[in-house]
Amino acid sequence: MNVLEIKDARYTIVIQPVVWYNSSVIDRCKHEFMEVAMKYYKKAKEIMDMDAVEFVSGVSENEIENAMKELSVVFPESYKAFLTDFGGGDAGGEIIFGITHNEEDDVVIATQMERSQGLPEKLIIIGFWSDALVCLDTEKMNDGECPVVELDDDYSKTELADTFGKFLYEYLYGGAIQLPGCIF
Repeated sequence: MNVLEIKDARYTIVIQPVVWYNSSVIDRCKHEFMEVAMKYYKKAKEIMDMDAVEFVSGVSENEIENAMKELSVVFPESYKAFLTDFGGGDAGGEIIFGITHNEEDDVVIATQMERSQGLPEKLIIIGFWSDALVCLDTEKMNDGECPVVELDDDYSKTELADTFGKFLYEYLYGGAIQLPGCIF
């Protein structure tokens, strides 16, 4: 894009074109983002289906709705799919918190306990790995997905992945790998 600059002795006027996107372009981008997030989750699910993992078993939509209500948040779509498929449990040596009704690995119980110690309301604990809390940062929910972050003792955040599906895939695959066609 070219910038038009008009000058005289006292003034300079700069005209810079603005790109306006119509709602169909924005909707298409949102749809593509959701597809990418779920593509990572589906790849992770394939790995979990093949490997020896210990999960409690999937939970109902009603149980997911109740958990979200208790925590006053909306879970990202890829985490809801994980809960529906697996419920929570051990994936490759690390526990992914879910809806288990056990104090050690239940997303609601763990989050409520940590909130009583000062955990911000929009963070949802999904694990305790290598002496750090791993959380969904629902404050940054965007198009049905949110980042997964690691928290320090003072609750400062380090982003691990932009979606739960990508986080799970990268953890199971052993590092950050870009899926073909995934540009987000």
